[in-house]
Amino acid sequence: MVRILYFIVALIIVIMAFFYMWLRTEQVRYGYLISQRYEHLLELRRTNEKLKLEWSLLTSPTNLQEIAQKEFSMRPPKLQEIIFVPIPSDLFRNSESTETESYYNLEPTCS
Repeated sequence: MVRILYFIVALIIVIMAFFYMWLRTEQVRYGYLISQRYEHLLELRRTNEKLKLEWSLLTSPTNLQEIAQKEFSMRPPKLQEIIFVPIPSDLFRNSESTETESYYNLEPTCS
């Protein structure tokens, strides 16, 4: 009877040892997995910053003007080529004062 009790206790200790070893290997495996994911996250953030910088460069007015002049042979308009379009006063009827009105010094007309 005592022999069976020692066998059961030894079996429980062996099972607990295997469980502990499995738990440690899983902990190490998930640690590596988290580390890899974190490195990937940092790489994505660096790529995002590079893309934001490239976007800023490509959409800058200076760069756009340079591209327009070199690739499309565009140039700023001459004064004779500019056409001023009058804004009808009824455009702002039944509306509150807007930035456009104040820019053109127009007052809204109320009906």
